[in-house]
Amino acid sequence: MGYCVEKGLKMVICRYSFLIPIKKWTFVMMKLKLVSKIGKLIVLHTSFWIAVWWFFIYFFSFNSSNTSYVHWFSNVLLPIAILNTYFTNYYLIPKYLIPKKHKYFISYQIYTIIFTAYFLSIVMFVGYVFLTPLDFKQMPLLSKSLPFILLIIYTVVLVVSSANIMRYNYKALEQNKILEK
Repeated sequence: MGYCVEKGLKMVICRYSFLIPIKKWTFVMMKLKLVSKIGKLIVLHTSFWIAVWWFFIYFFSFNSSNTSYVHWFSNVLLPIAILNTYFTNYYLIPKYLIPKKHKYFISYQIYTIIFTAYFLSIVMFVGYVFLTPLDFKQMPLLSKSLPFILLIIYTVVLVVSSANIMRYNYKALEQNKILEK
């Protein structure tokens, strides 16, 4: 004979799985849907960052025959772009831009640009010293200018941030429609 013992709100210990009530199966299915949604997000983010990496490689290899430097520079530039994008989208925008604290948002974004410029200058210096034998002509043309590299990184940040802000806007519109009814 089978028996079930309820422990807590949603946990059930059963001897036979067919004795678990229907309500408990919906809880299990909700967990599976959540795992599926998280898996889709991970695949989406990973594929987006791989596309950005290929963009960096394509962009910095313009008029350059030094492919090892281009690959190294793209590999080092990608984590900087990822950290910068996620910091802007998941911290600065929800905490300062959406609640309309524009002064704080602008000041923290300027700090972020300064730190990014600092790390990029270190990366450029390390690449110049270790990957090219102190020959400035061996560096790819587009990787020599700090403002240009900042522009590339913040183009990616701007594209992702605009999509994120549009998502917040659509959510607010839906909530306003629900409240109007």
